[in-house]
Amino acid sequence: MDRRTFLVRTAAVGGGLSLGSHAVAATTRDAARQTAVTTRVSAVFRRATVYDGTGGDPYIADVAVTGGRIVGIGKDLAERGDQELDLAGLAIAPGFIDTHSHTGAGLVRDASAASKVRQGVTTEVTGQDGSSIDRDDGSPFTDVPSFLRWVDENGAAVNMASMVGAGTLRGQVVGSADRRATAEEITRMTALVRDAVAGGACGVSSGLEYTPGGYADAAELEQIVTPLRGTGLPFAS
Repeated sequence: MDRRTFLVRTAAVGGGLSLGSHAVAATTRDAARQTAVTTRVSAVFRRATVYDGTGGDPYIADVAVTGGRIVGIGKDLAERGDQELDLAGLAIAPGFIDTHSHTGAGLVRDASAASKVRQGVTTEVTGQDGSSIDRDDGSPFTDVPSFLRWVDENGAAVNMASMVGAGTLRGQVVGSADRRATAEEITRMTALVRDAVAGGACGVSSGLEYTPGGYADAAELEQIVTPLRGTGLPFAS
């Protein structure tokens, strides 16, 4: 799977916000012209250079936001904001999606995710390179689902998705030994993948240059990712 396909699939899981296409912007403009009523919104960013994430050319437009959602894009929007910001000469874009993040336990220490937010990142996909969050990180979590529940309950400045790491599971079940996993151990790891996906994991990752994930052979990896079949979720190695 190439990076573009991976991005498209994981973005759906992460819940990132998109500004939409030129067609959407045109529809919004037409609707605004047809409606004489002025709508109050949280903020309007005026005269911004919009990079909408579709790969098309940038264009000058206003962007209206309310309740944390983009509600209008177009030139000379009729909406009036509690905040009106002139972005002439500046760029505006959807939040960036970091598809290869190792935030994990770091988000527990600092839910403001300041180092990412200041770079424009609003969605992260963690659990990469075969390593996902567990108690070995010094965190209070035993697995990916318990981490995701914590994010839901406590909130964070970024949208968070997580893969489950094959190396982490191997460490939990097999340990750090350089040997083939037994059939029973593979069954246990497969069950853990199934539980992780049911609990919100957005795929499985492996890091085959790292201990102990690098001790897995192809047959082991093929077996433990079988819970992904039919889900559309990726295996990233």
